Amino acid sequence: MGACPVGSPPRAVRFGAALLSGAQADAAPSTSAAVTPTCTYNRVCVWSQPFFQGFKNSQAPADPGNCQNLPITAHSVWNNTPYTQRLHATWLCTGGSGLIAPFQQVTDLGTGRRGLGAY
Repeated sequence: MGACPVGSPPRAVRFGAALLSGAQADAAPSTSAAVTPTCTYNRVCVWSQPFFQGFKNSQAPADPGNCQNLPITAHSVWNNTPYTQRLHATWLCTGGSGLIAPFQQVTDLGTGRRGLGAY
């Protein structure tokens, strides 16, 4: 029991919290705020690293037909809005893109994303 709480639980909690809905919430002793992401309602939050780690940026959702350049390269995202958003590979909303559903969290976008547009 001595080695397990030191090494394993942070990874398990980080993985569980990133997946969805806090199914692991009872296992999280709330000792590290970095493990559980936060994002204000009606904001799109992006992080510079997977699993809601690194630098965080929070901004208003994009309006349909508009593009917002992200100030950081996003590797994880939480769309805490009731609007579908589109993340683009490059600034000016060009390149490959993917839809982020309302209130969806994505722990690892794979390749970084640089533009935010609305669907």
